[in-house]
Amino acid sequence: MPRCLAPMLLVLITTTVSGQTTAWVWSKRDLKEIAAIERTVTAEGQGHRVETAKWIVVTEVSPRFTAELALFMGRFESAFAGLMKGIHDGKKVERKPTVFIYASEEAYKKKFPGGSRGYYQYQNDWSELHVYSFIDEEKERDFKFFYYPILIHEGTHLLTRTYLGQVPNPQWFDEGVATYFQFWNLSAPGKTNLKSRYSRSFYRAVLKEAYLKEPPSLNTLFTVKVWNPDDMGPQAKGHYALAESFIDFMLSSKGGRKVFQRTFQRLLVRAELFSAREIAQLEPAWHAHLRSVTGLSE
Repeated sequence: MPRCLAPMLLVLITTTVSGQTTAWVWSKRDLKEIAAIERTVTAEGQGHRVETAKWIVVTEVSPRFTAELALFMGRFESAFAGLMKGIHDGKKVERKPTVFIYASEEAYKKKFPGGSRGYYQYQNDWSELHVYSFIDEEKERDFKFFYYPILIHEGTHLLTRTYLGQVPNPQWFDEGVATYFQFWNLSAPGKTNLKSRYSRSFYRAVLKEAYLKEPPSLNTLFTVKVWNPDDMGPQAKGHYALAESFIDFMLSSKGGRKVFQRTFQRLLVRAELFSAREIAQLEPAWHAHLRSVTGLSE
């Protein structure tokens, strides 16, 4: 049976953030690489296809868009691998993933009738390992205006799955990592991102409001049963905000990265992720991090 996972966060993104996305800019060197990739793009059905060292890219847009998307996905995967370096033991799945972009929302919804801007999908035998999205408006046919955060978010889900293999991934971790990386600036160095990434997150206000009411509990985050109970209302936004913030807490310092690595390794062997004692030790430090990123400690 196919496994299809699609965070409802993407509905929120489409309606409130897509218009604020910074246009993507390529360097002169990038443009030469894109031209070389474009020469290898082939026709596939009514669309275009290219295969690079890391991705298979299929679009219903144009050879140029296909080539730019291929370079973008390669840059994204390199950045993700750099962030994860030293944390994992390597991929468990070697199949090359595919990203597919439909020419319109109408065409996309024939396959995915839900309200999201993107999906990632895989089958247990790894015969399918795909990310899907669509052109939302005519200007997005020019890749620099395409809403690329959707590619990063869904692509992170997919790459995380290749590192975990068949191991179950708790939703707070899966969505936390994807939302964390969604706000990563692929044009900036890793060290710069570790310091500035949270400034691009639209969840800071949600975190601040939640913290002022009552400091959140890690146990509550870890035991959420229904991730999106109110169609991306306050409860769902709170879940995403807390998951993102805890991943940010773990990845923003050397000590935190050790916790993240330990968590990842425990996931791989299906062990308990956190003992009661560890939660009691982590929660005050996480709260201090929340106060810092939301400006409450200033």
